[in-house]
Amino acid sequence: MDGYVILQAFNIHNFLKDNFNIFVANYENNSVHQLNLDTNTISLLWENDNADGSDGKLDNPCETIIYKGKLLVVNYDTFQGEKNKEIDAFHTISSFELEN
Repeated sequence: MDGYVILQAFNIHNFLKDNFNIFVANYENNSVHQLNLDTNTISLLWENDNADGSDGKLDNPCETIIYKGKLLVVNYDTFQGEKNKEIDAFHTISSFELEN
């Protein structure tokens, strides 16, 4: 799975009732996916083109955490690629609301 990083697996009953999910990032494609192990389905949560992350968009996503009902995604922006046209001087965190 070139370009993908498996970010974190956990049971998030408080946010997505009775689903076991793995969040996966494609750092080359600036996207985050949710793999639902109960239904064996993968869903695209977010994808964007080149960005520097200053507006909350993904910029080489690499790590996630659930915090206060939100999926936080750390962006490390360390290489140029098809979508990431330049390396920025700072790293950012993107935030996504989780549906109940």
